[in-house]
Amino acid sequence: MTMKLMRKKGIRLVAGLLLAGIAVTTGCSAPMDTGYSGPANAPNEPGDVLHDSMPAPAAPRRAPEYGEGDDRMIARTSSIRLVVDDIEVTAKALREVAARLKGSVTAESLSLPEVGNYGSSHVEVTVPAAQLDEALALMAELGRVTDRRIDSQDVTDEVVDVDARVRTMQESIKRLQELMSQTGSIADIARVESELTQRQADLESLLSRQKSLSQRVATTPISVELRTVSAVEPLSNSGFLSGLLAGWGVMVDSAVVAITVIGALLPWLALTALILGPIIVVRRSRRNSAAKAATPVPPTEN
Repeated sequence: MTMKLMRKKGIRLVAGLLLAGIAVTTGCSAPMDTGYSGPANAPNEPGDVLHDSMPAPAAPRRAPEYGEGDDRMIARTSSIRLVVDDIEVTAKALREVAARLKGSVTAESLSLPEVGNYGSSHVEVTVPAAQLDEALALMAELGRVTDRRIDSQDVTDEVVDVDARVRTMQESIKRLQELMSQTGSIADIARVESELTQRQADLESLLSRQKSLSQRVATTPISVELRTVSAVEPLSNSGFLSGLLAGWGVMVDSAVVAITVIGALLPWLALTALILGPIIVVRRSRRNSAAKAATPVPPTEN
């Protein structure tokens, strides 16, 4: 009995050791988990394995929405219209206002008027958003304000979305760079480089859009329209002098109309005179002759 028990125990021990060895061998030969999901039955071509394990850009993670008490990101634009005496002098003053507020003149189109005529020019000044009110107040001192406008646009959601996409794309590029350092074949490296180049181009586009949004929020463009008046200001539409001038204007207009009508009729009057003149003269001659013939001759005295 003792020998049989010892044999059974020995057989069990050997079987256990064999099973353990098989398990260890299987575990060592299994591929390591690199964090990338590949196909269940991977083919022998390394390029297909790399394509399946290449990380795709993750969905952008949006930041928490801004609450009512938080600051919103507002992009503002403004315009102002001024009536000035000298366009060139005012344009120079606008450049000084921009420099004073640490801004700049981004566009300038001056049309200097001739003496006594109207002139109109356009200047675009960009100032920090926080200095908008001060800039408009300084510009109002340069002439007479006839129009002023401020437009605002809330770009908070757009800024948050672009920021999230930038972070996601940066993480995707980082994972691709790590994957390229683990590949060995030339085909694998070329495929990863192509994908990496595309995502870097997308990242550059997002960064450019992010910068543009930042500038729209941080600065405000002001469109300034400059106008001059004629040398003689128009008179008021009320009062005795205005009524006298209005009556004089009506009389002049009537005289012009009458002269125009007479000028149009003169050729017809001349033609009528040429036709009827001889007829009238002949008829008067005949009438005079008949009158003389009918007049009795007085008798002469012996």
